[in-house]
Amino acid sequence: MSHAEKEQRNLAAAQLRTRERHLNVPRRHKEPLTLPDGSTVQIGLGLFAENSRRRHADIPAERAAQLTELGMRWE
Repeated sequence: MSHAEKEQRNLAAAQLRTRERHLNVPRRHKEPLTLPDGSTVQIGLGLFAENSRRRHADIPAERAAQLTELGMRWE
């Protein structure tokens, strides 16, 4: 996964957190994200959150800190 794709998912997480006040999403949750060019993409945020929790020990510390700041539930 490219750095740009990771950033898109962080943006989607931030968008959801702002709107819903949590990041507790089901595995199949798709979050629509509007890109700067006006197009919309569906981000598999639920799968991303589940995989991030499962691989928490392998995630770079800076990225884990950003997700924690957004309200990521690690357990």
